[in-house]
Amino acid sequence: MRKNQIAYHSYADDTQIYLALSPNDYSPIDFLCQCIDEINSWMCQNFFQLNKEKTEVIAFGSKEEVLKLNAYLDSRGQTTKNQVRDLGVILESDLSFSSHVKAVTKSAYYHLKNIARIRCFVSSQDLEKLVHAFITSRVDYCNGLLTGLPKKTIRQMQLIQNAAGF
Repeated sequence: MRKNQIAYHSYADDTQIYLALSPNDYSPIDFLCQCIDEINSWMCQNFFQLNKEKTEVIAFGSKEEVLKLNAYLDSRGQTTKNQVRDLGVILESDLSFSSHVKAVTKSAYYHLKNIARIRCFVSSQDLEKLVHAFITSRVDYCNGLLTGLPKKTIRQMQLIQNAAGF
């Protein structure tokens, strides 16, 4: 990857590749495709296999730019996705975070409903611990990414906190 001037980082068995592009200059994608081919070749020689099911490509940018880039990537045999999960955060090609907020709110309300079912059997101190463990931790996780989002999106997160009794 270094040979192809591609930035990357690895965590356990996961490698993420980053590639910056200028508008209408897709030449770095050729390096990316070449790099993926070389990785595939190395893996085959060493009796490994690249898991195509887990290999995800996403382009970030304006709607028009992403459409053009996705078409170019498709022509190079790389299928793209509109959203991917990275360390528990759902990233969308437009970086709206709407899918992430929806997933967090869905999970939080599910856990709030379950906590409400047992509230008559548990002390208020224990209820508070459960809320912090199952609700606050989810709402607070990577919440810095939500800075600058529309009030409508932020309001959904605020409603969770209100429902949890903060």
